[in-house]
Amino acid sequence: MNCTEVGKILDAYLDNELDVVHSSAVEKHLSACEKCRKKAEARRSLIQLLRTADLMEPPPPELGLSVRNAVYGKELETPSTVSAFWRPVAIAAAVLFFIVLGFHLLLRHAPAGSNVLADQLYQDHIRSLLANHLTDVVSSDQHTVKPWFDGKVNYSPLVKDLRDSGFALLGGRLDVLENQRVAAIVYGRRQHIINLFIWPQPGQNEAGMEDDSRSGYHLLSWSGNGMRYCAVSDLNTDELGEFVRMIRE
Repeated sequence: MNCTEVGKILDAYLDNELDVVHSSAVEKHLSACEKCRKKAEARRSLIQLLRTADLMEPPPPELGLSVRNAVYGKELETPSTVSAFWRPVAIAAAVLFFIVLGFHLLLRHAPAGSNVLADQLYQDHIRSLLANHLTDVVSSDQHTVKPWFDGKVNYSPLVKDLRDSGFALLGGRLDVLENQRVAAIVYGRRQHIINLFIWPQPGQNEAGMEDDSRSGYHLLSWSGNGMRYCAVSDLNTDELGEFVRMIRE
């Protein structure tokens, strides 16, 4: 792993969320890279500080009442103590509300005639960013990402190394579209993420570029050699078009 790759999963490593293979790779890099090792030590110190600091502020008694009133739809007597059960319920409900609201606004602004597949592509792209599940295999090496899909899908997805052109390969993951498992190849452009979805479409003739945009996100799709390709990102259309042209070359 290089410094960029380690930086993307360092927090997951410090929280013990990585598997054995990735944890070992991070540890090997940290043992050889003083810069990343210092960054990891600084984050460990911050985590320890946050764990020991007295940052908890008890909620006001009326918070539990307002949540219970919202759930049951009627006024309830103020309890003498606020049940700890309602705190995580309120937080989870708020997070779920904003995620659902985001999907709702995205689909609400869909252009007339937009199809279900486009809706799902946008949702899967956003979900990969929100759910912290951008990649199943983390690597900038196309010869690592491409073989990872062997046995997981019944085709070999196109994986290109475009780092010299400013589009860094970050890895790949499995996703589901139209009730089938598909390959999602993930690229980065500065702070932007590109999800390139690839799956077979037998009998599909080569089709020209189709484009779609909504709520700041853009979708470019095309077909060729019996495969369907869809690139989704919040990159501007010119740069996303440049990415697609290099993929198609």
